Amino acid sequence: MVWRFVETAFCDTVSLQFTGTEVRLDRRVNANAGPMTRPTMIGRMLPAGS
Repeated sequence: MVWRFVETAFCDTVSLQFTGTEVRLDRRVNANAGPMTRPTMIGRMLPAGS
């Protein structure tokens, strides 16, 4: 996905990867004072009944 922030110079590129019970979110930006790539966020499905 590309998130464009209308009327600004900024946009983020976000990708999701689903594998089994896990989802990974990677994000990078086109302009930033710091790193252009953000750390990967990882989500995991809880076992049934948790």
